[in-house]
Amino acid sequence: MNKIRGLINRFAGYFVTFGAGAVQIISAVFLSRIAFHYLSTSELKLWFVMMAVMPFISLFELGVTLVLPHQLAQINYEKNASSALITNFLTAVVAITTPVLIIALVLAKFGATLLSESDIPLIIILCIAVYLRVIGNVLQGVLYAMCDNAIEKTIRIVSSLVLTITGVICLKAGFGIYSMPTAWIFGALLSIGLAIGRQIVKWKIRIHFNSISKQKVMEMLGAAIRYIAIAVPGQFVFNATPFIIAANLPATDTISYGLNLQIIAGIGLVANTPITVATPKLAAQYRKSISDASSLLMNTLRLSGLLSVFLLTIIWINQHLILSVWTGRSMQIDSVFLAVYFFMMFVEWQQNTMSTAVMATGNFKFVIVTICSALLILLGMPLIIKRIGFVGVPLSLLAAQLITSHPYNIRLAFKTYRIKLLSYLLNLREPFFLFILICVGFIICNEFDVGALAQLFITCSLGLLVLCGVFYRNILTKSQNIQFHL
Repeated sequence: MNKIRGLINRFAGYFVTFGAGAVQIISAVFLSRIAFHYLSTSELKLWFVMMAVMPFISLFELGVTLVLPHQLAQINYEKNASSALITNFLTAVVAITTPVLIIALVLAKFGATLLSESDIPLIIILCIAVYLRVIGNVLQGVLYAMCDNAIEKTIRIVSSLVLTITGVICLKAGFGIYSMPTAWIFGALLSIGLAIGRQIVKWKIRIHFNSISKQKVMEMLGAAIRYIAIAVPGQFVFNATPFIIAANLPATDTISYGLNLQIIAGIGLVANTPITVATPKLAAQYRKSISDASSLLMNTLRLSGLLSVFLLTIIWINQHLILSVWTGRSMQIDSVFLAVYFFMMFVEWQQNTMSTAVMATGNFKFVIVTICSALLILLGMPLIIKRIGFVGVPLSLLAAQLITSHPYNIRLAFKTYRIKLLSYLLNLREPFFLFILICVGFIICNEFDVGALAQLFITCSLGLLVLCGVFYRNILTKSQNIQFHL
């Protein structure tokens, strides 16, 4: 009975996590479609640049989804100790973010000499929206660290829906570019309220101010700084790219990359779901049995590979139809650009899964290699795209990663979890077969000249057939064991 209950809980965690990713994808697509109708080209460029800023803002969350699971696993999730730990972590977050918010507001208020008068209100509301989003995400991250993944993702679903509805109302009401930060504020306030309520009711987590310790806060900041030292260069590796494109290529390329970034963000939510679900368990499992943790990581990598290959291939093949429905106008992103970029992201998500698994053990030794990768991109990308254009963006990203982060991080993961290279390569058989099958379906569709919708249906059906077969085999073979891993 316990095994069945555990099986149901595991499936519920994956289902809700996938659901959260799907809702965020659909919300982003829908909101962008509305934005295309109500914003000018210059406003759309600013819209996508604001979205590109958000990953940098996530640094103020101090790595809550990586630092806290490891810390809580060490104290075995004991209630009073967990309350004290979480109180000190939240204190560290507030101590960092509040002064930054005040400084930003003061600079915006008295920075009229640097900014036009019309920009100041936008900067102020954007600062408030960002601050609330950081607090909301941290409080949701606490739930995630407490292994309350299903509820945490449910809160994300609800707040995403509220954010989308608010954004649409604001766009239709004529708020223009102010629609995005206004929507962020409403979504963040809801997520803050729901996350606090869940922590109090379910986990009995209380904020005890008398448990705040300068030493503990500094320890939290130390762990967070080690994470940020890795994350800052990592953010530049990918998230500085829109700014480089905006400075060197036409506005249409910035918009195309912004659309591509939203697609990748949506797929990434799904592709990273397995490691998102597995991280708290890996943090606890590694302390008990490295072999069990290694088995969980290998299955996590395989599932991530299947999901990312399925979605990347389907979108690459059917991008014209998808973009037309999304934006409400006929448009297409260069196929060679997408092919190179999507391959690079598949490799990146595999590497990210391994790196996250290593960080779940408390190892954050990625700083130097990540800085090297960021420097290669920041220095090399402008030169490459000036010579070969838009396709130089993914080529420079892929080259920098293959030279630096990928070999180092993957080797470190293999060493930490005692994984052999051959075992990992054999683990990629099913994603490779899935890619070949979808491409064959695409070729057959072209031979018989079927319509775009029929092509989308056929290629999706072939991919889903393989995914269902793999999951069914896992259920048959793994449900008989004490441990069940997708």
